[in-house]
Amino acid sequence: MAGAVNICSEEYKLGQQIHRYRKLHQWTQNDLADRMDMDRSAIANYENGTKGEMGFKTLKRFSAALGVSVDVLLGDGNDEDLEDNIAQLNEENKNIIRQVASGLLLKQQMTA
Repeated sequence: MAGAVNICSEEYKLGQQIHRYRKLHQWTQNDLADRMDMDRSAIANYENGTKGEMGFKTLKRFSAALGVSVDVLLGDGNDEDLEDNIAQLNEENKNIIRQVASGLLLKQQMTA
């Protein structure tokens, strides 16, 4: 069965995460391709799991472009809902979240 996509493959699952976060940004495949300096067809092939194994450098580039951790893209992140919510915030509110998180980490370190 040539051309069939194995929806249980790690490549497909990673592609679905890329698709999910691209859609959260309301970007087209062309928008993401421009940000990645990559062909739109390569984005489509990664998203549908037919591009094959992704190298670490490419994974890091997707992570940076989409604003999520590599762990989240790989499905290993436990904070996907939090990541989704933060990704939808404007830059001003993202900065507020960063400041609050820094303050909480400092407080935690001081009480440990």
